[in-house]
Amino acid sequence: MSGFQHILFLDTSMNGCVVAYYDAARGHCYTDVYETSRGQAERLVPMVQGVLDQGDVGFGTLDAIVTTLGPGTFTGIRIGLSTAKAFGMALDIPIFGISTLQALALSSVGQMDGDFTVLVETKRQDFYAQIFSRNGVPLNEPMSVLADDLKIEGAVIGDAVERYAEAIGDNATIIQGCDVIQPEKVIKAFCDVDSRADIYTANLEPIYLRGADVSFPKNPPRKLA
Repeated sequence: MSGFQHILFLDTSMNGCVVAYYDAARGHCYTDVYETSRGQAERLVPMVQGVLDQGDVGFGTLDAIVTTLGPGTFTGIRIGLSTAKAFGMALDIPIFGISTLQALALSSVGQMDGDFTVLVETKRQDFYAQIFSRNGVPLNEPMSVLADDLKIEGAVIGDAVERYAEAIGDNATIIQGCDVIQPEKVIKAFCDVDSRADIYTANLEPIYLRGADVSFPKNPPRKLA
């Protein structure tokens, strides 16, 4: 037994919100997905309320929270992580983190014949990438890398596969439809004590892989006397 029976999952690290409530006793997962490039902060909490309503439970029933830590959009990561921490503090329940790349890999287990690479969009020239075994075990560290520097054998999944295919030609085995996290698979892996110890963490540090895209004013600010 995992020790946790009522688990909330949050992801806002990519283009949208993915929210789920998992009732381990009944084996039911209630999920809501909203795709958007902005507005996650306004959508997230009502979506949480919605999945709890589907499961006919209140916030006080929850006994654990799982959230993605990135890499992904800088603002999205902060929204999901800060919301998870607020819920955890208010409800006095533990929070566990998982990398976005690992969550996508777990979502695709059972669909791959061999090793595969997860690619997540950066909206720049590079990609967030990591290689996994067919069982979702990471084979290297997550990295920010250009298409020409990626050494890929096997399938490629994630929300950046189309841009990657355009960049390198027709040499990649692109798997479509694996660009959104499947919360039920991620939570079921969490409920396995061995998997939890290997791929989930109580260290809730965001995974950015690079600094935020910021700009500074050309003229220095005025100094007040």
